[in-house]
Amino acid sequence: SDLKSPPSRAMLADSSHSAQLAIFAAALALDVLGLAAVNGLKRRGCCGREVPWSIKRFAYWGYMLCTAGLACYLDAHYDISEVFLHVRNYAMSFPLGLMDFYFSGCTTIEFRVLGGASLWCSSQVLRTLAIRHLLSPDLTTIVTSLSLTSVVVELLRFAVALMLIGMVGDLIFSPMHRLEHHRKIYAGHHKKHHEYTNQLTSLVLFHGTYLDDFLMPMTTAIGTVLIGLLAGVFQLEGYLMSNVTEWLML
Repeated sequence: SDLKSPPSRAMLADSSHSAQLAIFAAALALDVLGLAAVNGLKRRGCCGREVPWSIKRFAYWGYMLCTAGLACYLDAHYDISEVFLHVRNYAMSFPLGLMDFYFSGCTTIEFRVLGGASLWCSSQVLRTLAIRHLLSPDLTTIVTSLSLTSVVVELLRFAVALMLIGMVGDLIFSPMHRLEHHRKIYAGHHKKHHEYTNQLTSLVLFHGTYLDDFLMPMTTAIGTVLIGLLAGVFQLEGYLMSNVTEWLML
């Protein structure tokens, strides 16, 4: 049978099950069609800006919890490769940005953000490939239990990973970002990222030159590799990341 009975710790596979591929394809279609649909609604004057915050909050949390639950269920029961994990997660999380776009006062978002999001995703793929080469393959833990102990462990793992990777990544990002604002570089490279100065939405994160959309997330990717190498010194590299932490780090 294709459906697996989850053990205490699921192992990553060399290839991804057709169920994982189908969810990715459906999410990708939703991303493209959803962006077109919301842009169409905005052109016709429809805007969710006046929707009460209580409803927006319910929509945000509802989508995040449902997609996180679906992703964890899929990972526990169907094979997925360590690299494809990032690709599927990005495709599944993009509709959250579409929801934010609809609720915002922003009137249009270019389709180039799909390419920008792909480049952000590629940085995580390259990070995983680097860790597989420098340390070991399949270090990402697949969570199969939602017991109290498991939840506490995952929250602790996320807090530690976010703090360490955030600090190291920012040591790389901060000087690079300051350099991008240099007068000889800004106009031809980084200015596009700051075209939206009012009525912002989270999808603006992916609105930049393609080089910018690659370099900015690479700082976090490099930070993760460096923390992974440090953890490897103490033989703790297998405890750094899980599929839940990867999802929360998005």
